Amino acid sequence: MNEVHSLAIIDDEPEMVDMLSEALTDNFVVNKFPSADAVVEQIQAGASYDIYLTDISMPGTNGIEFLKWLRLKDIMAPVIVITGFAEKENAMQAIEHGSFAMIEKSFHFGNVFAIVNRASAYLLLQEITDELLIRYSELIETFDKQKERLSKIYNRLKQH
Repeated sequence: MNEVHSLAIIDDEPEMVDMLSEALTDNFVVNKFPSADAVVEQIQAGASYDIYLTDISMPGTNGIEFLKWLRLKDIMAPVIVITGFAEKENAMQAIEHGSFAMIEKSFHFGNVFAIVNRASAYLLLQEITDELLIRYSELIETFDKQKERLSKIYNRLKQH
């Protein structure tokens, strides 16, 4: 299981990207992007990221369109949306399209850190659940084989 998750920070304000990156770089592999279009280009080239932290309002592809694009490509990674106070309608759209969380622009970095850590914990739980499901399936398969083997032994004993 990968314990250090990759994080794509997407915002057209370089100072915001740098501040977020500085706050999160000790716990995540941080990738900085000036636009959703830039990260889409990287994803199409084969890159993948575990968590996305994106602004809603950006030139080109906005955060909502980016979220929709991810979901259309079956990329179900947590997407945390940063929204300005006046963008409540966009925030509602983000929820409708499966954003993991929303953060208002007047945030405290401690809150951002907590939300991104929650997304990371969510991913770890998914990884553990997937592993447990695989183990469960293997146990069921082993049980079925043992059951079949014991049934054959029982039938032979019954005949004698």
